[in-house]
Amino acid sequence: MANKAELTDHSLATLWDKPARATVDMALGKELLSYRVAAITERLGWTYFVASECGAIKIGRARNVAGRISDLQCANPRPLKLLAVVPDGSQEAEYHRRFGEHRIQGAWFDPHPDILAEIARLASSEGE
Repeated sequence: MANKAELTDHSLATLWDKPARATVDMALGKELLSYRVAAITERLGWTYFVASECGAIKIGRARNVAGRISDLQCANPRPLKLLAVVPDGSQEAEYHRRFGEHRIQGAWFDPHPDILAEIARLASSEGE
């Protein structure tokens, strides 16, 4: 479990350097999925949070997260980083509603403290 200081530091720089490893590795195919996660993602895919080096955060969904990140990277001149994932692609719409006031355009959002806190919350709950 992360210490309290790590959990309360919700800056994009911190999240960029310390992405949520456990489930991110699962989403990228680097780690085996648990049966429960595999069943959910087979049906619903993943909701993901990706940050651009410029600070914008994309909240999207995909069944193949690695492929989607690769596609997004082709259209972005700056590096993208997968920060967190939720093994349920249907959560994307809820996050878009919840953070709608921070929308830049489409599925891209400003790195508002509320969004960064949610990413940190997801990161702290992964791998437990």
